[in-house]
Amino acid sequence: MGKNSVDYWYSWDYVLIFRKHFYSILDHRDTLIQELIKMNLQLMEQVKSLKSRVSDLENELARYRNPKNSRNSSVPPSKDENRPKKNQSLRQDTGRKTGGQPGHKGHTLEMTSSPDIIENHIPLFCTCCGGDLSAVPAELSSKRQVLDLPVIKVVCTEHRIFSKNCSCGERSVGHSLTISMPPYSTGAVLKPLSVICMPDSMFPIEG
Repeated sequence: MGKNSVDYWYSWDYVLIFRKHFYSILDHRDTLIQELIKMNLQLMEQVKSLKSRVSDLENELARYRNPKNSRNSSVPPSKDENRPKKNQSLRQDTGRKTGGQPGHKGHTLEMTSSPDIIENHIPLFCTCCGGDLSAVPAELSSKRQVLDLPVIKVVCTEHRIFSKNCSCGERSVGHSLTISMPPYSTGAVLKPLSVICMPDSMFPIEG
């Protein structure tokens, strides 16, 4: 073989090595691209999650900077953050269950011996055969007592102010504290009662 043949094979070996190395680089490039794509997707998910977290924190910060209450929004008074807690008791938890404790002597409401109203419930006929029992003497078998308040009725008092003419020409009017009041007003008992019931029980002023 001559010198040209040796140079040819020597050059061809370099071509083969370069080709092999080139394809190796191509294979590695594809793998690297896939890894970069995967990493990019992960970073996009993290960015999305962080944006959502930042938005939540901004909303929470805005709520503390400009708190909404019943005075500046449609939030009901029961949702105000500065509303006092229902239970402000200073008692410490004892670990016991609520209610009567073992060994505690119970007490109950006793019947009164002088009720204001007595209603007698006497059977007039037999519940079995329907016979007339109006002439049969009744025996007290049991009794029950119901406690209640009488119906509150508004009492309207009309103050009529009269006047008289004196012989001296002076006209005298009957003295009354209501003369300086409007034609219709509430009395000393109804007025404080309405003031108490209106804010706590949401009673209307009119009606």
